[in-house]
Amino acid sequence: MSQDFQALSKAIHDKAIELAKLSSDLVELQTNKSAAANNDLDEWLARIYDDQLLTNTEFQALRDEADRRVNDVKSQYPQSDDLAKFSKRRTMQCN
Repeated sequence: MSQDFQALSKAIHDKAIELAKLSSDLVELQTNKSAAANNDLDEWLARIYDDQLLTNTEFQALRDEADRRVNDVKSQYPQSDDLAKFSKRRTMQCN
């Protein structure tokens, strides 16, 4: 029985280490993806500022990207209602 317990304990320990490694890899991938997205947005905004022209299509694309990013933050922090309050306040100010 003791050998079975030791084998099971080792298997659990090994799986915990594997999960920790996978979690670390996932965080690194998400960080890299976020940094790349920010660079893309920076380049996009720089092009708009360079030519001093914002077309309707660019405006709509920027708006859609902002909405997507806010929704991503909301899904990462569903317990926080600060974003909903901010969105509601901005909507009221725009009307």
